[in-house]
Amino acid sequence: MVSIYELDGLAALAVKDCPTLKDYVLVSCEAELKDMIEKCKFPLLVGAYPSADGDDVNRDNMAESNLALWYVLKTMTENDSKQQRTAIWAETQQGMKELKKFFNEQMTNQESEFFKLLEDANFDKRSIDPEYNFLECVGWSLKFDFSTSGL
Repeated sequence: MVSIYELDGLAALAVKDCPTLKDYVLVSCEAELKDMIEKCKFPLLVGAYPSADGDDVNRDNMAESNLALWYVLKTMTENDSKQQRTAIWAETQQGMKELKKFFNEQMTNQESEFFKLLEDANFDKRSIDPEYNFLECVGWSLKFDFSTSGL
Protein backbone atom coordinates (compact mmCIF):
# COMPACT_ATOMS: atom_id res chain seq x y z
CA MET A 1 0.00 0.00 0.00
CA VAL A 2 1.07 3.53 -0.59
CA SER A 3 1.28 5.84 2.42
CA ILE A 4 -1.67 8.25 2.63
CA TYR A 5 0.71 11.07 3.53
CA GLU A 6 2.91 10.30 0.51
CA LEU A 7 -0.16 10.27 -1.75
CA ASP A 8 -1.26 13.62 -0.29
CA GLY A 9 2.17 15.09 -0.97
CA LEU A 10 2.05 13.80 -4.55
CA ALA A 11 -1.36 15.42 -5.15
CA ALA A 12 -0.26 18.71 -3.59
CA LEU A 13 2.84 18.82 -5.79
CA ALA A 14 0.75 18.00 -8.89
CA VAL A 15 -1.50 21.00 -8.23
CA LYS A 16 1.55 23.20 -7.68
CA ASP A 17 3.21 22.01 -10.92
CA CYS A 18 0.10 21.92 -13.15
CA PRO A 19 -1.11 25.51 -13.76
CA THR A 20 -4.63 24.48 -14.82
CA LEU A 21 -5.36 22.55 -11.61
CA LYS A 22 -6.65 24.71 -8.75
CA ASP A 23 -7.28 22.24 -5.91
CA TYR A 24 -7.14 18.57 -4.96
CA VAL A 25 -8.87 16.03 -2.76
CA LEU A 26 -8.12 12.42 -1.95
CA VAL A 27 -11.09 10.14 -1.41
CA SER A 28 -11.97 6.49 -0.97
CA CYS A 29 -15.18 6.58 -3.00
CA GLU A 30 -17.69 8.79 -4.83
CA ALA A 31 -19.80 9.23 -1.68
CA GLU A 32 -16.83 10.74 0.16
CA LEU A 33 -16.17 13.09 -2.76
CA LYS A 34 -19.83 14.16 -2.67
CA ASP A 35 -19.33 15.30 0.93
CA MET A 36 -16.32 17.45 0.01
CA ILE A 37 -16.86 18.76 -3.52
CA GLU A 38 -18.79 21.94 -2.68
CA LYS A 39 -15.74 23.34 -0.84
CA CYS A 40 -13.34 22.77 -3.77
CA LYS A 41 -11.92 25.02 -6.47
CA PHE A 42 -12.05 23.89 -10.11
CA PRO A 43 -10.54 22.38 -12.17
CA LEU A 44 -10.15 19.86 -9.38
CA LEU A 45 -7.67 17.00 -9.12
CA VAL A 46 -9.28 13.99 -7.45
CA GLY A 47 -7.17 11.09 -6.32
CA ALA A 48 -8.75 7.82 -5.29
CA TYR A 49 -6.95 5.92 -2.56
CA PRO A 50 -5.39 3.08 -4.55
CA SER A 51 -6.31 -0.53 -4.13
CA ALA A 52 -3.35 -2.86 -3.55
CA ASP A 53 -2.97 -6.48 -4.64
CA GLY A 54 -0.21 -8.79 -3.43
CA ASP A 55 2.65 -9.11 -5.89
CA ASP A 56 4.97 -11.13 -3.67
CA VAL A 57 7.76 -13.16 -5.19
CA ASN A 58 8.27 -15.05 -1.93
CA ARG A 59 7.32 -14.69 1.73
CA ASP A 60 10.21 -12.32 2.40
CA ASN A 61 8.92 -9.90 -0.22
CA MET A 62 5.86 -7.77 0.58
CA ALA A 63 5.48 -6.19 -2.87
CA GLU A 64 2.08 -4.88 -3.89
CA SER A 65 0.61 -3.74 -7.16
CA ASN A 66 -1.42 -0.53 -6.75
CA LEU A 67 -4.06 0.85 -9.10
CA ALA A 68 -3.76 4.64 -9.34
CA LEU A 69 -6.95 6.46 -10.34
CA TRP A 70 -6.93 10.24 -10.86
CA TYR A 71 -9.61 12.61 -12.16
CA VAL A 72 -9.47 16.16 -13.49
CA LEU A 73 -13.00 17.56 -13.06
CA LYS A 74 -15.00 20.75 -13.42
CA THR A 75 -18.68 21.48 -12.89
CA MET A 76 -21.02 21.64 -15.88
CA THR A 77 -24.74 22.39 -15.92
CA GLU A 78 -27.43 21.57 -18.44
CA ASN A 79 -27.89 25.33 -18.96
CA ASP A 80 -24.30 25.81 -20.16
CA SER A 81 -24.09 26.82 -23.82
CA LYS A 82 -22.33 24.71 -26.43
CA GLN A 83 -19.35 27.06 -26.26
CA GLN A 84 -19.22 26.88 -22.46
CA ARG A 85 -19.40 23.09 -22.54
CA THR A 86 -16.63 22.86 -25.12
CA ALA A 87 -14.49 25.24 -23.07
CA ILE A 88 -14.99 23.12 -19.92
CA TRP A 89 -14.00 19.93 -21.76
CA ALA A 90 -10.96 21.71 -23.24
CA GLU A 91 -9.88 23.10 -19.86
CA THR A 92 -10.09 19.74 -18.13
CA GLN A 93 -8.28 18.14 -21.07
CA GLN A 94 -5.47 20.68 -20.65
CA GLY A 95 -5.34 19.83 -16.94
CA MET A 96 -5.04 16.13 -17.80
CA LYS A 97 -2.27 16.90 -20.31
CA GLU A 98 -0.33 18.72 -17.58
CA LEU A 99 -1.00 15.91 -15.11
CA LYS A 100 0.34 13.28 -17.54
CA LYS A 101 3.50 15.36 -18.03
CA PHE A 102 3.84 15.73 -14.24
CA PHE A 103 3.54 11.98 -13.64
CA ASN A 104 5.97 11.22 -16.47
CA GLU A 105 8.51 13.57 -14.86
CA GLN A 106 8.03 11.91 -11.46
CA MET A 107 8.50 8.45 -13.02
CA THR A 108 11.56 9.21 -15.14
CA ASN A 109 13.56 11.95 -13.42
CA GLN A 110 15.67 10.38 -10.67
CA GLU A 111 15.89 13.76 -8.95
CA SER A 112 12.09 14.19 -8.73
CA GLU A 113 10.43 14.10 -5.33
CA PHE A 114 8.31 10.98 -5.99
CA PHE A 115 10.67 9.00 -8.25
CA LYS A 116 11.09 6.22 -5.67
CA LEU A 117 7.31 5.79 -5.47
CA LEU A 118 6.61 5.86 -9.21
CA GLU A 119 9.80 4.65 -10.92
CA ASP A 120 8.28 1.29 -11.89
CA ALA A 121 4.83 2.60 -12.80
CA ASN A 122 3.19 0.91 -15.74
CA PHE A 123 2.52 4.25 -17.46
CA ASP A 124 2.78 2.80 -20.95
CA LYS A 125 -0.42 0.89 -20.17
CA ARG A 126 -2.27 3.94 -18.80
CA SER A 127 -5.93 4.45 -19.59
CA ILE A 128 -7.60 7.86 -20.02
CA ASP A 129 -11.38 8.15 -20.27
CA PRO A 130 -13.84 11.03 -20.48
CA GLU A 131 -16.10 11.37 -17.43
CA TYR A 132 -19.59 12.83 -17.70
CA ASN A 133 -22.04 13.73 -14.95
CA PHE A 134 -19.71 12.63 -12.21
CA LEU A 135 -21.29 14.51 -9.29
CA GLU A 136 -22.40 17.23 -11.76
CA CYS A 137 -18.86 17.43 -13.15
CA VAL A 138 -17.17 16.44 -16.38
CA GLY A 139 -13.54 15.79 -17.18
CA TRP A 140 -11.09 12.97 -17.54
CA SER A 141 -9.86 9.98 -15.55
CA LEU A 142 -6.38 8.47 -15.65
CA LYS A 143 -5.58 4.92 -14.49
CA PHE A 144 -2.21 3.19 -14.22
CA ASP A 145 -0.48 0.59 -12.07
CA PHE A 146 2.56 1.06 -9.85
CA SER A 147 4.31 -1.12 -7.29
CA THR A 148 5.16 -0.54 -3.66
CA SER A 149 7.04 -2.63 -1.12
CA GLY A 150 4.10 -2.59 1.29
CA LEU A 151 3.70 -0.77 4.59
